[in-house]
Amino acid sequence: MRRLLPSLLAIGVAGLLASGCASLIHPGPAQLAWAATRWPDATLDGLEAGREAYVRECAGCHFLARPTRLPPEDWDPLLDQMRDEEGVELSPEDREAILRFLASASAVPEVEGDAGGD
Repeated sequence: MRRLLPSLLAIGVAGLLASGCASLIHPGPAQLAWAATRWPDATLDGLEAGREAYVRECAGCHFLARPTRLPPEDWDPLLDQMRDEEGVELSPEDREAILRFLASASAVPEVEGDAGGD
C-alpha cells in the first residue's frame, strides 16, 4: 500500500486538474470581439494559446481561477503581483497570451450556446 499511495495521489491530483481544465471556457467569437477592441491583432488562435498557457503555467502551482473571478482590468496587476511576490516567471509571450485570454474571458463570460470550442 505504501508504494501505491504516491501513485494514487498523483492520479487524483491529475484528475482534479483535468476536470478543472475541462470546465474552463474556450474563447469564442464574443471573446475575440472584445479582445480586438483592446488588442487589434487579437485572434481566436491567440486567445486559445493563452488558455493553453494559463493551464500549462498556472495549474502546477494552484487551482485555476475562473476568469470571471476578477474584472478584466484586474488580471494585469495580478500577473505582476504573482511575479513580484511569488516569483512566477513567465515569458513575455506567455504573459501576454494569458492576460489576453483571462481579460477577454472575464469581460465576456460564456453563456449557454456560446461554448466557443469543444
